[in-house]
This record gives sequence, C-alpha cells and structure tokens, in this order.
Amino acid sequence: MRRRWVLLMVLVGLLAVTQPVAAQSETGLTLRLNRDWGYGGFGQIQGLFSMSVSGAEDLKRVVFLIDGEPIGEDTEAPFKFQFTTDDYEPGTRVMSAVGYTGDGQELSTNEITAELLEVAELGNLP
Repeated sequence: MRRRWVLLMVLVGLLAVTQPVAAQSETGLTLRLNRDWGYGGFGQIQGLFSMSVSGAEDLKRVVFLIDGEPIGEDTEAPFKFQFTTDDYEPGTRVMSAVGYTGDGQELSTNEITAELLEVAELGNLP
C-alpha cells in the first residue's frame, strides 16, 4: 500500500513539473517558468530554468526580475531568459518581468513565487 502511495505521489509530481507555471497579468502579459534541467515540484526548484513572456503584439524589450532585481533582458521575440538557481541565494523568491512596447508603454507580468533549493537540500525532499 505504501509503495502505491509513493508511486502516485511521484507521478503527480512529474505531471506538475512538466507543465509550465503561468498566469496572465492584468496587463495581458504572461510570465511562464519552465524547467530545462533539474528539480521542480511542490513550489520548489533547483537547476536550470527559463522564464518567458508573451502577450503584447508590439513588445520590444523584456526585463526579467527576481525579487524586483533585474537578472537579464531580451530584445527579440520569443522573449526568454535562462538561469541557474545556484546563481541566487536559496530561499523563497518572486519572479516577474516588465515588458516595454514600441509606443513606450511599460507592462508588468504576473508573479511566480518559488523556493530556490540548494543541491544538498534535494536529499531531504518528501
């Protein structure tokens, strides 16, 4: 019985991390977080991830943020930034982005909150 429960939890976790995390903001810009390599589940991430932004037709530039601090930008569609969690302090972090349109509008995305883990913490997961 316990073995089936563990298998079910693993399958649920795998399904959860294969789907990108996203939500549309009030401005119409959508930020997605995708796992490229590593661990991602139950609101915790560790490894190589990408943030991508879509939504506005005339988007010219996107600045990607962690805890409100710029970590990178992209000036060509598809607007995407790849990062390694090891480059940032472990703990709960808020990811977002700001897009700039051709006519000068500044548009914010939704926020995604995730706990960045250290490699050593992976052995202590449920």
